[in-house]
Amino acid sequence: MTRLIRLFICTLACLFFSGCEGESLPTRFLVPPNYEGAVLTVYEQPGFPELPTEGGFRVHRFPADGILFTSSKNDFRPCTKPDEALEVMPDGSRHPLPGGRHVAYRATGGYTGPGLNVNYESAYIGDDTYLRTHGSDESDKQCQEAIRRIEDRQKTK
Repeated sequence: MTRLIRLFICTLACLFFSGCEGESLPTRFLVPPNYEGAVLTVYEQPGFPELPTEGGFRVHRFPADGILFTSSKNDFRPCTKPDEALEVMPDGSRHPLPGGRHVAYRATGGYTGPGLNVNYESAYIGDDTYLRTHGSDESDKQCQEAIRRIEDRQKTK
């Protein structure tokens, strides 16, 4: 019994001192006004900024085409807090998504090819009907475009 208690205490100590930090931050999706469709975050891309944090969120600010490149690593730890999606107006102000739009779906993926190792996360900003009618086609097109851009960037180095 004493041996079992020691083992339990050692296990807890190892977990405590191993740097386990719990869960990841929720995501704040920042999209252009009236954006509806797939968004793609491409991780671990040298030369691009890291994802900032603000107010307890990891911020993904998407350009008009919905493809965001970052040098940050994807955080695969679980998160129990809800994500947030906001529109960013031309004046910089932020507003909740109108008309029942929300983050309808999230998935992670990857692509490995000659000299490439691409990790990404895709999501849909819209209502559930939008997701059902557009399926994964839009996300697949964004992935192909992101890979093309990475390949082009490597050629110019």
